Amino acid sequence: MMAEDKQIQLQVFTEYKARIFGYISRKNVPLSDREDVFGEILLKTARQAGRYDSARASVSTWVFNITRSVVADYWKKHREHYQLPEELAADSAVEDGIDYEEELRCLARQLESLPERERKVVVSRFYMGMDYAGIAGVMNLSEVNARKICSRALKKLRLQMARDGGCHPCRSN
Repeated sequence: MMAEDKQIQLQVFTEYKARIFGYISRKNVPLSDREDVFGEILLKTARQAGRYDSARASVSTWVFNITRSVVADYWKKHREHYQLPEELAADSAVEDGIDYEEELRCLARQLESLPERERKVVVSRFYMGMDYAGIAGVMNLSEVNARKICSRALKKLRLQMARDGGCHPCRSN
């Protein structure tokens, strides 16, 4: 390995570690898997260090392209697969399911645009099924504040999704 390759690896570890972990966190990689994902990023940068071309991109651009790729691969591997229940086998039910999946993808994109605290409250409430008291305890908030944050976040989501036109606004709290 060339000295320049080792220098790039050291730079990735020291200079970009916090930013990479921040990105991994924002992409909702579970805490238990973040070190493994970071390790995979380090391995991939080590394997590809010889191919890095400073004339084509800065080190940070190169590192974050690798980071995005590794995180995307992580989610591809960890995507849950569901079989359609027999009652959904009818064509109209499948079409409804496809529309529902498209709306979920749109909602996921909109959730990413929320500030981290709002996103965590919404995900905790609707994905994890937590009540407001549980959310308040985990996030060090009052129960009233957790409700307000969730309400404001849902309002933002409705506005964003309505503005996009391709998504239908959420209709329930």
